[in-house]
Amino acid sequence: MKRIFAFALAVLTALSGLSAFALAEEKEEKPENPLLKKCVLFVGDSITEASNEWGTELVGWAGRIMKNNSMRGHNKGKSGATLSNVRGENTVIAQLKSQYNNRERYDYVIMHGGVNDAYEIVPVGIVTDGFGGPYDLTTFAGGLENLFDYARKTFTNAKFGYIISYTMPNALPHGKMSDMAEYFEIAKEICEKWGIPYIDFYFDEDFNKNVLKTHTAQYLPDTIHPNTAGYDIITPYIEEWMKTIEFTDIKREESIEESVEVSVEASTESLEAVHTHEQGVSTDTVVIIISALVAVAALAVCFVVLKN
Repeated sequence: MKRIFAFALAVLTALSGLSAFALAEEKEEKPENPLLKKCVLFVGDSITEASNEWGTELVGWAGRIMKNNSMRGHNKGKSGATLSNVRGENTVIAQLKSQYNNRERYDYVIMHGGVNDAYEIVPVGIVTDGFGGPYDLTTFAGGLENLFDYARKTFTNAKFGYIISYTMPNALPHGKMSDMAEYFEIAKEICEKWGIPYIDFYFDEDFNKNVLKTHTAQYLPDTIHPNTAGYDIITPYIEEWMKTIEFTDIKREESIEESVEVSVEASTESLEAVHTHEQGVSTDTVVIIISALVAVAALAVCFVVLKN
């Protein structure tokens, strides 16, 4: 009787150990969320700002992504902001400069802009040969290069991304907003030069026609800005893309100098520490090892009981 009891106990112990091993292994194989509890800075124009959702729990794609992933950070998007200097100091780079004091805290810097430059029919400009400027800030290309230059040399701990806006075919009275192809073609070239990952909504015909339906007022009631349902549609695309962004750097052929003088008072907003990196063996690994040892020991007991 004692042998039967010992055998049964050993079998149950072995099964428990194997089950714990399987569960821990399954947990170990689950992909980690790279955005979880990280710190992010969003900059851009009124589409990023999402002022139509002010006062609600979720504001634009920035608010949704931060909530979904328990992220900290800021949405500094501002209505009317441009990449060029056509509107004076209301520029996307000014938003970056406002966070100079917090520059080391950000894990992600996600940039957006160019629509207002198209509205103002700003010259497209050219891509420069090097990485140190000077840049023609009266042009879209010069403003975007200057933005990337400043971002890279200032936010040295961050992963970067640039959002290329969707189409706005019905924004006919507003400069070149109904046809921004020339702006965003060169934007892709500049992103590739500076090693900035980008998500391209503009040249995604299926997304514009069948998902966001930019040729209708369903999600863009004023032909430009998304409504709440529109942000609900766009957000998952940006969120999943952000999860794929890797830390990148570029080899500069020449020294970098300050190329734009935008007088913006540095923000004194305080942010919590981004995160701490724990070293050593993970808890899941320890569970797997212990579970495997328990299972082996239990099986050994079974063998002894049966032998006797």
